[in-house]
Amino acid sequence: MGTITSSYFAYGSTCDENIDNKNNLNRNEIFKEEMEEGENKNCFNKNKKPLQKNVLPLLGNGRFDVGCADIMILPGEECCCSSNNDKEKCEGIFARIYYPSEALSPDKYTIERLNEFMQWKPDEKVIEGLAAYKGMSSWKLNLILDWILGDKRIPARWQVPLAKSEEQFPVVVFSHGISGTRQLYSINCSSLSSHGYVVAALDHRDGSSCYTYELNKDPSTGELIQKHIEMKKLPHEEQEYESRIAQVEQRTLETINMLKLFKKLNEGLRNSNVEIVCGNEFDWEQFKGRLNLDKAISIGHSFGGASALTSCAIEKGFKCCVVMDAWLYPFECKYYEEITQPVLMLNASKWQWPMNLKRLLHLQQQNGGEGKSMYTLTDIVHQSFSDLGLLTPGRIGKFMGFQGQHDPEYLANIIIQLITTFIEDPINSKEKFKKISKTLNCPVLIEGTDVPREKLDEISLDLAENHSSEIGENEERILHESGE
Repeated sequence: MGTITSSYFAYGSTCDENIDNKNNLNRNEIFKEEMEEGENKNCFNKNKKPLQKNVLPLLGNGRFDVGCADIMILPGEECCCSSNNDKEKCEGIFARIYYPSEALSPDKYTIERLNEFMQWKPDEKVIEGLAAYKGMSSWKLNLILDWILGDKRIPARWQVPLAKSEEQFPVVVFSHGISGTRQLYSINCSSLSSHGYVVAALDHRDGSSCYTYELNKDPSTGELIQKHIEMKKLPHEEQEYESRIAQVEQRTLETINMLKLFKKLNEGLRNSNVEIVCGNEFDWEQFKGRLNLDKAISIGHSFGGASALTSCAIEKGFKCCVVMDAWLYPFECKYYEEITQPVLMLNASKWQWPMNLKRLLHLQQQNGGEGKSMYTLTDIVHQSFSDLGLLTPGRIGKFMGFQGQHDPEYLANIIIQLITTFIEDPINSKEKFKKISKTLNCPVLIEGTDVPREKLDEISLDLAENHSSEIGENEERILHESGE
């Protein structure tokens, strides 16, 4: 029987947050006072709909409500392996799982219900890590986040039951970019789950997350000890290539191990050797027999794009791949021709540069270009693929570089529509994309790239040379400006 270790954190909290019940009660009292005041001023209707503004949107008209739960497993021999023949050691996993949930009643936006939705604002340690990466004080960033976010909630409820249905849900493993976390893409991940997918947003432990941690057992007492994993801020120089490749190798192992953990969840954890150290109060047995592993998908943003692609090259259990602004400097040349699965490449027009595009185009041409598509979204920025564009008001979002020229929610809906269309039917997605493009209110979508051909022709692509050489000045500038 699988080992279920006592929970390291209080029930109802995320793995990295200890919820203070007293503070929660105080917050509820504040909400009630605001409600009463609002009702006195006739600002709230009987259904209390203004509270809905605190919950970020689910995109693309999915048919499910969404739940989420964190899971962390200890390192160990075969802890994620699906068979006795699979002997590779698992180094442990930390992820947030988003899944289709039981439907809420129509009064889901009452004060009592609101607290079931997860707050978007991350843990203080995440804020400290992000501030250190950005070279600013944590109190200043905390102040900015309080001002911008308020009580914004992600569109997923904490540890609610899985949707009761006869169908099996395909699985997705999502890889974040540099300075990202499992929280940064919560709207996209929740929205995918609303369309019937179980999504694992990884916290990578390679030093690319602005902050994460692991729990390890004290060998003498058996107690769990939290070990912080700080972000490695690597200089842009020749030695970076080897360092980034090492990070991608670890990220790829984590991505593949997450797919193996999905297989364990589908088989049922009670008869497994998986040791859960965080999230064990949640009923993971409800996923038994409910996952469709024949439709596993790897998705990544930026640095996570290189991780997602490498995972597909090595693990053919992933049936297709979606990369958003994939940064292919740390993608090894030996893997280009190994990716035989369909790939969708979505690019932000304001982030691409010729060398990275040459790499993407080279990938697209492999295996005769079968099933590999590239599309550019015009007048958008690198962070348009994360939650940040939807979290910040218009002018502020543009000033901070989180938004382009398009309405962020309109754009986010397009992105989710493109992703779901592709992963549902990769082979016939091109024709469907043409139909989608015709329905758009403004010219957002371009097949291929908007970078002029003459700019691309100026660059000669020698994969071995260009990958191992020092990052170019233009590439360094773009990475710095986008927070990569």
